[in-house]
Amino acid sequence: ERIQKVLSVTSKIPKSKRPKVFYICGRINGATNTQSRFSTAYWLVEAAGGNMLTYDDKAYFVSVSTEQLIAWNPDIIVVGTSPSIDSIVNNPQLQGITAVKEHRVFISPEGLFYWSHFSTESFLCILFLAKRFHPDLFADVDVKQELKSYYTTVYHYLLTDDEAERI
Repeated sequence: ERIQKVLSVTSKIPKSKRPKVFYICGRINGATNTQSRFSTAYWLVEAAGGNMLTYDDKAYFVSVSTEQLIAWNPDIIVVGTSPSIDSIVNNPQLQGITAVKEHRVFISPEGLFYWSHFSTESFLCILFLAKRFHPDLFADVDVKQELKSYYTTVYHYLLTDDEAERI
């Protein structure tokens, strides 16, 4: 139901109006590795209304040079499965790219499991990304409340506001 709500909006967004997104697979392969169109990351980014920069690559994991990342100049960088964005925002070579200049580099959340991998929490990642990619179109989406509701319904656990914020 939640995914359908997001798709009903994002499916109407022309490719030219979608942000260019670079998705980093943090601990999996290192700071310059990502996934392609055959991955969970691709599905999450596209469902949320973004353009995955590695769409055309045929490999599942894709290694991208710093020079290529600079040439692509992503609007947004999503860091999955990593505890920090420091290696991106503090990298002198990346200071000129749009995502870093506009402070649009962020970590994909994780609750009991990574939201950026297929799990029962993946729908929350789509909500999270859609809100960041198109805040004006998803102003009514309260990701923290969705998260708290999910934990209450599925795990029978009442998340505090602090716990939800840390996730």
